[in-house]
Amino acid sequence: MAQRLHKPLIETPKNHAAIIGAEYAKQLGLPVRICDPASDQWRQIWELYVRYYPLDGAGIYENKFVSAIVQREDAGQA
Repeated sequence: MAQRLHKPLIETPKNHAAIIGAEYAKQLGLPVRICDPASDQWRQIWELYVRYYPLDGAGIYENKFVSAIVQREDAGQA
């Protein structure tokens, strides 16, 4: 598994934000379950994401019209 993940996650990426898609992860042998974005389960996962994974003080907003990451004015101020 480590050898299969080395190239897509270590050699190929140009920055530290390396990701692989769900279908490719399945091809690599990872245990992936793809959820329907319209399902209640996906909505719950997304709610957890926007609550507990702020990007450097940014807010993440999602609705049926737009996805947005908005930097808060007080981000980074201590």
